[in-house]
Amino acid sequence: MPRKYHAEHYESSACNGLGRAGNVCPGMLLPCMILKDTVAFEPSQLLPTVNCSVMPLLGLGFNPSIVPVDASLLPAGLNLLRPPAYLAADRYHRNNNLVPCHNPNVHKFLGKVDHLTESSGSPVGETRLSLLDRDFRILGRSLARSEGCIRGANRISDSRLLRLENSSAIFLAYANYMPSHCHKRLGYFLTPLNLTRPPRPWITRRTAEREMDGRGEHNVTFEVRMRHTNRNATGRTDSGMHQLKAPRNGGVLLLRNGTAVELVDIAPKTTFWSVPLSPQELETGDMDNRLDNMRQPVMLRQRRAPRSFSTEVHNSIHPIWVEEFNAYLAVGHVHYLPRADEKGPYEFGSSYRQIFFTIDETKLSIRRFSRELCLPSLESRGEGDARVVTERHAVCDGVQFVMGGFRQGPSFHFSYGVNDCESALLTLSLSRIDKLLEFSNDNDNVRDHV
Repeated sequence: MPRKYHAEHYESSACNGLGRAGNVCPGMLLPCMILKDTVAFEPSQLLPTVNCSVMPLLGLGFNPSIVPVDASLLPAGLNLLRPPAYLAADRYHRNNNLVPCHNPNVHKFLGKVDHLTESSGSPVGETRLSLLDRDFRILGRSLARSEGCIRGANRISDSRLLRLENSSAIFLAYANYMPSHCHKRLGYFLTPLNLTRPPRPWITRRTAEREMDGRGEHNVTFEVRMRHTNRNATGRTDSGMHQLKAPRNGGVLLLRNGTAVELVDIAPKTTFWSVPLSPQELETGDMDNRLDNMRQPVMLRQRRAPRSFSTEVHNSIHPIWVEEFNAYLAVGHVHYLPRADEKGPYEFGSSYRQIFFTIDETKLSIRRFSRELCLPSLESRGEGDARVVTERHAVCDGVQFVMGGFRQGPSFHFSYGVNDCESALLTLSLSRIDKLLEFSNDNDNVRDHV
């Protein structure tokens, strides 16, 4: 059967003369179960039974980040069809004109909703928040927006959700690429989310009240607000946010002593900076009364990455603490196309490879790592669900952008964007990840800066 995208948007070999993490040829993550017909079963019942699976995230745009949620983190009185289990952030308008993207949730016109836009125009943003049930079906949507500042693309972009352990808050790390009257600073920011009920009922047109996510109807019944920068004469800021050091791909992890640090760079030197938020701010998300110049971040540790790492490897997710490894699990990415003399089949980079690695909490350095990997595409098989074992039956998507990761029992879920068009979920067992981490850092004892 024909695949969803053009032939040039797939790769049939993971190697192709690319990088060499571990001094070996990159590989395709096989064997793995490709779950295509997700309407025919309950995903929550199947996912724990396989050590590798890939499934579509229906109803989302692309580049998703997902965290588990419970009732304590949500406003009371939400009119949802099923109990919520996850909060997802995704991008909802396309930015890649070279891909034949037919995902209606990327092109969807969101309509004129007064209490969101506070104007007569339609909202223009890049990040949308969705509540999902335990089977990753959408229950409700909202735009992520700064209070008093919603309009303009590239202002809440490359968003990664973060739920810190033992915290009653959900944080969002996002990039702001364009200044506005209420958010003048450019860069990468960390802010708590305020999930609230709408101040008044949504308009009653059916097209605005209900949408289809591919597996059933859902209500749009909540909104998300973020703080914006607003200095007064005394120099105090009501920003409710902290500017991170990375320009867009930093990862925040909570150390067991209650402090937070940021993974700013992976290669050529793995670099960590402090995140100067108090334990109370991290626990409650109460950042409204911070003095912007009180606590400045400082570099904590810088060590050489493994010698075989590409210098272009960047961070992908907020690292996950894994008790069995006594370390944090992280994911890095690198893309190899287009080359300088080629235009390529995408508007931006492609030929993505992922690297799984662990971070030692004491040394703040890479301890173990995998070879470079591409993920088997949902299009690796024409129909139904199948366990793909060899590359003969598989392809990888040209763009596979991992944005989030979290653990549930023995399973680890990694959400990622496909070809700047749709979203998918990779699930790996702890034992499978352990086998993937086949190399040790040959620079682990070489100290560059403390």
